Amino acid sequence: MDIGGSIEDAIDYTRQGLWGHWRRWILLAVSTIIFPLIAGYAFWILKGVRPAPELQNWGRMFIDGIRLLVVMIIYYIPIWIVMAVFIGPALSPLISALGAGNIGAVFAILGRILIGLIIVFILEIIIYIVLITAAVRYARTDAIGEAFRFGAIFDHIAQIGWAEYILALIVLWLVTIVVPFVFGIIGSIPLIGWLIVLFLYPAYIIFIARYVALLHDSAKTFA
Repeated sequence: MDIGGSIEDAIDYTRQGLWGHWRRWILLAVSTIIFPLIAGYAFWILKGVRPAPELQNWGRMFIDGIRLLVVMIIYYIPIWIVMAVFIGPALSPLISALGAGNIGAVFAILGRILIGLIIVFILEIIIYIVLITAAVRYARTDAIGEAFRFGAIFDHIAQIGWAEYILALIVLWLVTIVVPFVFGIIGSIPLIGWLIVLFLYPAYIIFIARYVALLHDSAKTFA
């Protein structure tokens, strides 16, 4: 995958999709308040539609957004289970041990929490790697089962190239860290900050969805 070219394409795609299309931009900004709507629009972009799709069927967009969110929730269930097993039950005993000054118990409990956090961190990485391709497969086929065909997902990633795929995801991860940080700074501007962020958020979502779609399409053949 040509990461630089993909970033340039995603930026151009976002610009063409919003700049001059003020009604679409305003409606998408409003859609960010009702999150399944903007998620549904991202789902359409993952289908590979070019240029950016029109806002024609709000009901379908909402449902597609819900479906995409359901897939994401299912993927994150293992993380919640680990947190429920290792971290949640340890919080109350930790507070009690701290209150009693029982240092041995505190370190034992912290050790258990640390193990849970390490497992969560590993799971986060695995889920992040798999979910990106799973979401696009779901969008392209409109079949939820495709989001959980792990053999096909790994085959597709192999067609992209594991090194290229991981590098592309690292770039995407950096974007998802830097942009929200910038949004936080902008949002702190008195009176108008929140409004500026509201209008910038659709551009952020469109860019990510287009970049992910291009990453998926960089495979030599499709599984």
